[in-house]
Amino acid sequence: MPVAGGVSTGKPCFTISGPAQTDCYGIVRLDEDLLELQLLGVSNETIVYRRAD
Repeated sequence: MPVAGGVSTGKPCFTISGPAQTDCYGIVRLDEDLLELQLLGVSNETIVYRRAD
């Protein structure tokens, strides 16, 4: 199970590490045209990426 801050999230996620900290992004939705992410443990807002034409 993916882990954020040492606790299982129960959701698929990936981490990005930088000089300040490691962020864990949960994958909310994924299909051929859209990727929707949520920064776990920080906000309920989502980040949406749409495939360019």
